[in-house]
Amino acid sequence: MKSFRLAAILTIVVAGGLAWSVSWAIAQQTGSSVPQTLTYQGFLSDASGNPIKDGKYAVTFSIYSSSTGSTALWSERLAVETQNGIFSTTLGNITPVGNVIDTPPLFLGIQVESDSELRPRQELTSVPFAIQAGNAATLGGLSPDEFARTGDVLQGPPGDQGPPGPAATVEDHTIWVSALDMIASPRGDAPSNLVLARGAAGNTLDVTTTSAGDLQWLAKPLALADNLRIKKVTVCYDLSSADSFISQIRITRENEPPSAFVVNDDGTDHKSTDPVCVDSNVVPNEPVEGAMTMSLRLNFANTTDQIRIGGIGILVGE
Repeated sequence: MKSFRLAAILTIVVAGGLAWSVSWAIAQQTGSSVPQTLTYQGFLSDASGNPIKDGKYAVTFSIYSSSTGSTALWSERLAVETQNGIFSTTLGNITPVGNVIDTPPLFLGIQVESDSELRPRQELTSVPFAIQAGNAATLGGLSPDEFARTGDVLQGPPGDQGPPGPAATVEDHTIWVSALDMIASPRGDAPSNLVLARGAAGNTLDVTTTSAGDLQWLAKPLALADNLRIKKVTVCYDLSSADSFISQIRITRENEPPSAFVVNDDGTDHKSTDPVCVDSNVVPNEPVEGAMTMSLRLNFANTTDQIRIGGIGILVGE
């Protein structure tokens, strides 16, 4: 007589050296009825633990009320087909499981071909008992509509409004912007002499002039939230010559044209010929109210000099 061993896809070792376990799943369907079937997967091997030859085998599945002895509460003989020892089948297609699992504990016994039933039996755990959801679906045989209340659903009055929470705190943070969208400001009624070009390396703004002299301005509109305060302006730049430099950093608030209100003016000369970022503190911290503009005043000694502008940082907070 051929000897078989059974293992589930997830294998555990039990008494007697027999390796097997059970992989269960409840077959699902929509609608009011719950199917009376269970899905079972396992692994069949010979006495040496090698997968049995691919083919069909007669397997008897039985459910008992105890781990040993007793009469089967349910039984079904199926032909299962193995591939590398692995098989999958559905229990209950011939004989519905029905109310067999109403009273746990229950144990599954498995017999392959004419061999004795494998030991030990495997205790059924919670997943198969989900068939009992069928009783919940019918509310003990009654339609859910019979329990539905007609008319408006009663709802109590809303409770008192709680106190407002603390206002959110905005930590100081720097908003970095590109200099590429800066514009050259005219000199009174005369157009600007500044020539603006994108730098060959990085998103820098290369500025030259067609006429040497002071009071040549670049302007940068600022998009800032009204509930913030401007605390510092950072300008990154370098110069081709210290003779041509940045001579002023200004913050203005735009009013009715053509006027603007100067809220901060820093007249420090910045003459570094090495790439550097300089800070201009805004004192007092000016609140953002409407349209704000940051401007740079440039002083060119020669038309051959160049001022390169990089990133511009605006430190804001509460």
